[in-house]
Amino acid sequence: MDIIPIFFSFDEGYVPQAAVTFKSLLTNRTSKCIYKLYVLYTNIKRNSIELLKKTIYQHPNATLDFIFLDDSIIDIEFNKTNFSTDHLGTVFTKDTLFRCIPDLLPEFNKYDKIIYSDVDIVVVDDISDLYSIKFEKEYIAGVKIPHFLEHEISHLDNKFQGTYIAGGLWVMNLKKMREDEIGKKALEIIKKPPFRLIWNDQDVMNIVCDTNVLFLSYRYISIPDWLPILKNKKFRDKYYSSRELKDCMYRPKIVHYAGKKPWKDITVRKAKLWFDWLDKTDFSYLFMDQKKLLESHKKVSRFIRLLRKIKILRK
Repeated sequence: MDIIPIFFSFDEGYVPQAAVTFKSLLTNRTSKCIYKLYVLYTNIKRNSIELLKKTIYQHPNATLDFIFLDDSIIDIEFNKTNFSTDHLGTVFTKDTLFRCIPDLLPEFNKYDKIIYSDVDIVVVDDISDLYSIKFEKEYIAGVKIPHFLEHEISHLDNKFQGTYIAGGLWVMNLKKMREDEIGKKALEIIKKPPFRLIWNDQDVMNIVCDTNVLFLSYRYISIPDWLPILKNKKFRDKYYSSRELKDCMYRPKIVHYAGKKPWKDITVRKAKLWFDWLDKTDFSYLFMDQKKLLESHKKVSRFIRLLRKIKILRK
């Protein structure tokens, strides 16, 4: 069986979200492969670690290892004023930056490639095909931001227009990264950025990779909040075909809650999907209030749809 390594970096505050990610990832696996999952962390409680491992034990051909990183192992010294500290509902922590330096970790020396994933996602299809990507000189593969969002990277050099890789999911060419010491260069940028970074880890990786990247389909990080935007644009964008954008919205492989988070705002598109997967974990009890609100919201939405239908029929 093929071994597919995937790593994550989060803290105690995202343990339930990680359980949702792990459960949906492993349940939707259809290929014969072994998932080797790794978590880079500084602050996760022992009980949380055991509960996350319990999630993995329910699935064959999957393992989960936790790699503790402190300043004696990886010295990520940085000034928070150089970063965006609270963006899109996510508080910025040091753990966020660990995803930029996997080539520095001895635990990953046995791999030529590795997948990185956020944990504010739900996997809805098998994604093992990601590991078959063929690299040449490129350092990572990720999803290129669409043209209608390029104003959000105006703080970067113009050369990144049309090449900027979004966060959420990366396939990383560890062999090439080790050869060119990308992790060390990333640490230099983290310690002394050339300007204030807006998108933190995304900006670091784009700067250090210097456009040496491959592009994935947006089906791998479909963002629910985009649907009304893309409908308004008639699914047209300079960098993407209409078909690919429609596939992104209607046939996603991964749903990425990159903007509003369903556990904070139950009106988010596809919030029910996230809570349905949460119910399959050991952390559902932590969100009872949100689940009650979601059920009430669903009833109100059904009632509104019924009223609209009656109004249309009367016309």
